[in-house]
Amino acid sequence: MGKVGDDLVSVIVITYKSAAYVTETLESVKRQSYPHIELIITDDGSRDDTIEVCRKWIEDNRSRFTDARLVTTPVNTGVPSNCNRGWRAATGPWLKFIAGDDILLDHCIEEFVRYAKTEPDASFIAAGIIPFDENGDREPEYTSNALRKSTSEAQFTALLRDNCMMPAPALFVKKALLEKIGGFDERYSMLEDVPFYVKTLASGYKFYFLDKPLVRYRSWLGSIVNSSDNRHSEQVLQFSKDYVIPLLIRRRRFLLCWHILVFNFSIEKSASVSWLFDNTKLRNMFWLAVDPLYWLVFLSKMKRRASRS
Repeated sequence: MGKVGDDLVSVIVITYKSAAYVTETLESVKRQSYPHIELIITDDGSRDDTIEVCRKWIEDNRSRFTDARLVTTPVNTGVPSNCNRGWRAATGPWLKFIAGDDILLDHCIEEFVRYAKTEPDASFIAAGIIPFDENGDREPEYTSNALRKSTSEAQFTALLRDNCMMPAPALFVKKALLEKIGGFDERYSMLEDVPFYVKTLASGYKFYFLDKPLVRYRSWLGSIVNSSDNRHSEQVLQFSKDYVIPLLIRRRRFLLCWHILVFNFSIEKSASVSWLFDNTKLRNMFWLAVDPLYWLVFLSKMKRRASRS
């Protein structure tokens, strides 16, 4: 590959009790083909050996980077606060967040920078991810369908209507964007991604899509989203009530607002009416009966299945 530029990229490694895997993550940052990298490791009050492992690794590998720093806090403050400390410590115009157990492919940063040069209006770029399980076996690649939409409004609708979550491990963000929208919302300690995506799209920023996988995502560690701890779901519901529903009402997006309300109801009542929501057929019948937008979601899924067969 030819030279793509000399912009500084700040790679921000987010850690919490990551001692067992963070070295593998840091080695993947070290192997990057792109030379101009600032490394920021931000730890959220780990009580294992994460800080010691990271400090020793930085001492041994500092010369690889334009700068390398470890940011710590004595108490656990939540994922959004940890992310905010990381980007505020960074000095590069472009930021690459990665969890302290995921892995960057060797040309990840170079590919992002190269793509950014072709899209000068881009402030937010997303690529695909390659999940892998506890045995290191590769799982199917994942890309959010929302990323394939052509406008920020269409992406906003897909994100909320179809629950098309962006692949957080494969995001590349301008620091100026985070400064503009105020960073990550610290009111939701386990929920850094959804409020950020919704607020970014609601502000008119489009997600640009680099159609190739650039990050390996460790999918088996019991991430917040996959955890049995229901605090994540509670915070999704609270953010919906605090921000999403009022926003949709102001924009007169009443059908989408109703769709979100029905979705929230299904989460809140899933335990008390498990006979309904644990049965796929009954659940689909419920949605089809009460939510007009679900017909669009249902038909879209059928169309995708038909195209794959």
